[in-house]
Amino acid sequence: MSPRYDGAAYVDQRMGDLRFALFPSALPKDLFRVFAESKTESERYSAEMWIVGSSHVCRFRAGGAALTETLTCTAVLGAEADPVAEASDLSCVSVEKRIGTMLYRIEIAAERSPLRLEPSAEPLLEYAYPSGCASEAQAVTRIQAARVEPSLFEMVSYHSYPKERAHVKTRTLIAVDAP
Repeated sequence: MSPRYDGAAYVDQRMGDLRFALFPSALPKDLFRVFAESKTESERYSAEMWIVGSSHVCRFRAGGAALTETLTCTAVLGAEADPVAEASDLSCVSVEKRIGTMLYRIEIAAERSPLRLEPSAEPLLEYAYPSGCASEAQAVTRIQAARVEPSLFEMVSYHSYPKERAHVKTRTLIAVDAP
């Protein structure tokens, strides 16, 4: 049996435990155990992407508004606000919300088939979680900033669950109104 970790440090992921939540604020980084991170900025926004012990977090700020997208296998404890959107059945999720000057949209699809990650020349944020056994395939989270434009940000994430022969793909699009 592989070791279990408390809260945000949890690593032994299961697709059925995965939950989506959108918070209308910038959640503190110390709520999560961050394994890999990247930051992208334009003149209108900043986006921080984190691969965490339980999947991924994207913290986004534009003007005086902020939001945090979480796709995690554990509850987000200590959040300063309640989520404005949540989902636990990720077979096919589509959410659209306006927060301040931002129009946020996410599409999530979970499938019972192995994820085949193709090599990519584009910059990626990626983390392979420890499997506990050298012969087992590792679960992988990969995040790509697909489009970074002055008022538009698009992020695509892939999450594999080799023990379950399953994967989850998300596509997040955030448009920022002109000042």
